Amino acid sequence: RSCDFFRLFKGGRSGIHRHVASSLLHALILDPDAAHRAEMKKGLAEHPLFKVIEEASTWEEARAMIRKNLPDVIFGDPLLGRKPGMDWVDKVPKSTVVVLVASHPDLAFQAFEKRVLDYLLKPVAPSRLKLTIARLIEGKAQHAGAVQEAQPEKKILIQNRRESAFI
Repeated sequence: RSCDFFRLFKGGRSGIHRHVASSLLHALILDPDAAHRAEMKKGLAEHPLFKVIEEASTWEEARAMIRKNLPDVIFGDPLLGRKPGMDWVDKVPKSTVVVLVASHPDLAFQAFEKRVLDYLLKPVAPSRLKLTIARLIEGKAQHAGAVQEAQPEKKILIQNRRESAFI
């Protein structure tokens, strides 16, 4: 089944988008409410680029899961535990993208002061989730391009008595 956001990648630059579109993004859903976790899992299941590898209701559970299977992205509620705040976001490995999924817009400004890609409001509208997924894919493509450009080009030196050349 094809999704609209694939249109972003038709004829993509230098094949990076096609490579990114073919690999799965592993997601962890972090929310104290089982119904909200199920809703997010159902929404991500509609997008073939995602595989939900773990679900957690507390940061302690999520931390153990992150150590076991490092996810590409965490969809998490900013309000975990007894005290309000997003302290858990600072503890997420730098290689994992964080998308906050909240019941209220109150923490949106604070969220973007941290390294959060997006801030979604519950219940998450399918069109809004699609936009977030497009941002995730574009970010992964840019990262893949940067890694690809950073790798040195391998060449072989060919020499004879009069000249040398790298091929």
